[in-house]
Amino acid sequence: MADGDPGVTPAVAGTTRVERPGSIPHDAVRAVPAFDVEFIDRTDRLQTLAAEIDALMARTGAPASSGWPALRAGLAHDPEARIWAVVVRRADVAVGAALFTLRHRVGIWVLRSMTQSDQEGWLAAIDDVAADALGRAVAEGLRELHLPWRMELRLMPADDPVLASLLRSLPTGHLQPVTSVARLACDAATPLASCLSYNTRVAVTRARKRIASAGLTLGIHWTRESDQIEAALDEVIELRCRRDVQLRGTALLRDPRERALFEDTVRGNAAAGRTRLLTLRLDGALAAFAVCFEAAGRLHVNSNMAAPEWLEYSPGTIANAEVVAAAHRDPGVRDVDWGPGLQRYKLSGDQVQVDQLVDFHAWSSAGCRLAWTLYRKTRR
Repeated sequence: MADGDPGVTPAVAGTTRVERPGSIPHDAVRAVPAFDVEFIDRTDRLQTLAAEIDALMARTGAPASSGWPALRAGLAHDPEARIWAVVVRRADVAVGAALFTLRHRVGIWVLRSMTQSDQEGWLAAIDDVAADALGRAVAEGLRELHLPWRMELRLMPADDPVLASLLRSLPTGHLQPVTSVARLACDAATPLASCLSYNTRVAVTRARKRIASAGLTLGIHWTRESDQIEAALDEVIELRCRRDVQLRGTALLRDPRERALFEDTVRGNAAAGRTRLLTLRLDGALAAFAVCFEAAGRLHVNSNMAAPEWLEYSPGTIANAEVVAAAHRDPGVRDVDWGPGLQRYKLSGDQVQVDQLVDFHAWSSAGCRLAWTLYRKTRR
């Protein structure tokens, strides 16, 4: 972005628009029918609005990955990224928000969702009218960028009305189906037997019998306390790394940057009272865990693993069933979100809903798309 003092340009419908010459719209506030739209490119301004945006995310049912604790951690560990956000207000109340990171690559602005790359994305709007206004505002802001641009929004709900608005507003936009997410309804009105399949219940019973027959002591513990979560974090990460290596040959959290991001995401949610940590121990040794975040009446399973050395006792099966049982016991939780991907255990029970996730791609022009494609090919 260009340096220098902000300049003032004419406004729409009597509002004041502030913009830096040669930059993206800078903290611009303008009016569209029934809405005011603010474009934000300053971190301090976004932090000022953090509580308002976090409340809007919760109101619209956003996943924990779009809550402020996760967003703040992501920004803190992505120093190259600039922010670009669009907030839509009606009667001075935020009714829509789209949060992006912005990078400059080979003469092109690259915009991505502010959520962490492997987590579900979200564009917050309280109703279809606000969603359309938000989509049109984002498209308008993109057209005012002073360089070609590319937008990539990953793991978005396929039926997102803001995406629908973006598709109507951006001729180069398209959706690419990528995976699905399983959500299990498990509120108190639903019998627990409907939340766990017969096969799962049998598997849990057999696993407990094997543990008892081996003379092992089984301990299951939940905590929301920040100090207890902090005390267990190193052990949890070490187990996850061992299991990742066994399954995939590599461990993401062996990278110090990825580990720090994970730790700060857990800590940030814990400080907000949103982290729940389940630990399952056999004779005192950590055999399985589940790191969960609460958001909008939903328990999001961020990470769950079983220790390779204890797999013969199926501690992961017991732990996953306990996640469902705990959610069922809690009147504040209506469902469990297992996260992207459809492993078999995520489909246990009669109350599972599977939703499609998509990636959204758009470019400022067909020429920009071609240039970006050639750039990516040269880097392979």
